[in-house]
Amino acid sequence: MIQKEKGHQITYDSKHRILKLALWGFWDRSLGEQFRQDFIEEINKFWRGAREWHILADLSNYPPQSEEVQKIVRDAMLFAKAHGLKRAARVVDKMTTQLQFKRLSQEIDFQSYAFFHSEQEAQAWLLDKRNEG
Repeated sequence: MIQKEKGHQITYDSKHRILKLALWGFWDRSLGEQFRQDFIEEINKFWRGAREWHILADLSNYPPQSEEVQKIVRDAMLFAKAHGLKRAARVVDKMTTQLQFKRLSQEIDFQSYAFFHSEQEAQAWLLDKRNEG
């Protein structure tokens, strides 16, 4: 895949019910809104009422964003929470990105998340039934 300097990729792993996100670069409002639209469309493709699902987000190339973009991302997170999101595993390499997503999660009262340094660790946590609850 050729990666632009900023963007996003969204795929769904139906076997494990994991929505995989990769976010990168510094976004403007237009790109944030495109992400929110693509994110909501993808959730609407698979979500069926009471069925829970998870997010694995690769944020390792996603720097802290403007307040305007953070609000758009928070709105997307609220939609996910209202549509069956159970847990979120986030791959980060910068403390500032981790703190930003921790704050966004607190703002929407979403508490079932963790941060990791690799996608393998993140997916293992999501698939480990002991972490549910």
